[in-house]
Amino acid sequence: MVFGSRMRELRQQHGYTQAELGEKLGLSQFTISNYEQSSRQPPLEILVRLADILGTSTDYLLGRVDVNNPSDPMTQVLPHARWHHFGERLAQVRAVRRLSPAQCALLVHVDPEQWEQWEQGTTFPTLADLLLVADTLHVSLDWLLDRPTNLFPRDDSITIEEWHRLRTSVATMEELWRRRVSQAEWDAARRWVTGATDHPE
Repeated sequence: MVFGSRMRELRQQHGYTQAELGEKLGLSQFTISNYEQSSRQPPLEILVRLADILGTSTDYLLGRVDVNNPSDPMTQVLPHARWHHFGERLAQVRAVRRLSPAQCALLVHVDPEQWEQWEQGTTFPTLADLLLVADTLHVSLDWLLDRPTNLFPRDDSITIEEWHRLRTSVATMEELWRRRVSQAEWDAARRWVTGATDHPE
């Protein structure tokens, strides 16, 4: 798996042994070894701290981009501040994509209430759910986590305002989203946000 090999490569570039990296993360050398062998995946909070320590992006570590854009950990916001902004960014990207919370929940296979809790910042997604959210909405994982990065998981930068002006992308993305669910589910999710029906089942 890409994650394990990239983690090992960056750890070695920084001159850390597995035990030294584990100490920085509050983990055992055995756990670090399991991550590098891809026999275990780190929880989301460890992934973010790992990216900070190794001066890279979570997108690069997870193989979502192929270019490593090193970042300076000293300029990054504190982890609790990241989580504070996560819900705001999730709501912002959903609004730009013209989706209801129910439609987003349908696309990532969670309850609408769960999605709304993410936006309100009362709970946070698992790493697997977060990756699905980033892929579904086509945004950088690091941007969602309020780490220094571009909006899209690619090399050219674009602001949320510039993205908002790309009207054709909304239609293109909606076509892709509809391939994931039935027309009835999509329509039910759309009606739910207007209050015309109960929660989609």
